[in-house]
Amino acid sequence: MSFMRRYVPQSAATRAYAIVTVFQVVAVCSLEAVMLVKGSLLRSLGVSRDGAPTEQSTLPVYLGIFLLANLFQLVLTIDAIANKNTIEIIGLDIFQLMLVAYGVIQIQEIQAAFTAAGINDPSVPVLLDLIPIFMAVVFVVFMALTWPIFKEFGWQIFKHLGADRRIKRCYFAYQIFVSCLKFDYFILLAFSLQLVLLVLSQDDIERYLTLAAVPITGLILIFGFFAIRRESKPMAVAFMVLMIIAIGYFSYKIFRIFQNPDGDYHLVQKSLVGFAGIALLFSVATLVASIRCFRNFGVGLKPHLSNSGTRIPRAPRRHVRTESKADEAGYGGVSQLPSLGRNYSAYELSQNDLSKHRMSID
Repeated sequence: MSFMRRYVPQSAATRAYAIVTVFQVVAVCSLEAVMLVKGSLLRSLGVSRDGAPTEQSTLPVYLGIFLLANLFQLVLTIDAIANKNTIEIIGLDIFQLMLVAYGVIQIQEIQAAFTAAGINDPSVPVLLDLIPIFMAVVFVVFMALTWPIFKEFGWQIFKHLGADRRIKRCYFAYQIFVSCLKFDYFILLAFSLQLVLLVLSQDDIERYLTLAAVPITGLILIFGFFAIRRESKPMAVAFMVLMIIAIGYFSYKIFRIFQNPDGDYHLVQKSLVGFAGIALLFSVATLVASIRCFRNFGVGLKPHLSNSGTRIPRAPRRHVRTESKADEAGYGGVSQLPSLGRNYSAYELSQNDLSKHRMSID
């Protein structure tokens, strides 16, 4: 039960954030489903005679990625609230802004798909304009809720980690790294879906390599997570090398798209460039965050990380000997108790014990 309680928002701000996210998912999924029905799914899945994707086939792909993004956002919201990850909350705000931008980009592309399918529905432009406007309003609400959530999570992390600024800086870098890993996978998945479904032909070897790269990349990101969490230097170095390769891959894909804009990539040029650019930025951010965490190895963060997510366990409570036991050991007062040095806090003593010790000193 305590495990499940982690995923239940405890404060008004976190509850509001979760409720707004659920409301957005339901509203956006409903609007996208209406457009999918209006687009006559069977006609939208048109392909040319040689099996290559056509402009009509872009509609279900765009709508599917948008729905997947909203579901991904809901999962990450629950995860951020459970793990008290302030960086992930800020990342979700940025992700929401990206969804607004993607909603604007898909207006022109979806309208082109409707035109190619011979569908002329006057309600479609209204629905397409409504989605980014609605998501922009939600973004404003998220920004208003972020500050109280930031303060709430910051206080809870302070209670777990203490006042050691060095440990807090290490944990801050760790939160950035973990958040980057989560966004990395979705961006790669969305990029790969467009590349496979709308660009590569059925007999293209790159199609199968791209399909194989999706689960392999997931394993690489999990590998990087355990490398940093366990502070394994060989694993961390290997992960950083793989991230450098990923940076080179996305840079190459952006070059290919601009090199041949009217060729294989003409159906999804804007969308692919956007996702490839974001993937490149997040890959660089992940590499930088991993280097920062690598430099923090051995500082003292590892013992604070529990086996469940990024939760930090409380230190076990230690008990101080009472006055009677101290007298039996031959100690007269507080100033003579050697066990009270740096290992114990005055808050661990009750008021009665403190008054007795003061009397003994007097």
